[in-house]
Amino acid sequence: GMGGSAQNWPIPHYAELIAKLSNIAPVVITGTNSDEKFLSPLKETLKDDTSVVWLDGKLTGSELIAILAGAVHV
Repeated sequence: GMGGSAQNWPIPHYAELIAKLSNIAPVVITGTNSDEKFLSPLKETLKDDTSVVWLDGKLTGSELIAILAGAVHV
């Protein structure tokens, strides 16, 4: 979610992109509890994709920074 700062892309578009990217490399999903309304439909759609790692609501700020620092750009 963009928290109102910009328009959100439709959730099915995110799901399609995540599914395609997960064929190339693992995809890590982060977020906060306020993102749950956006993440719930994605979790349902992608529940069987073992290349998607759900870390929403599980990271401290420093852990998130460490994950982003190690991210691969595809």
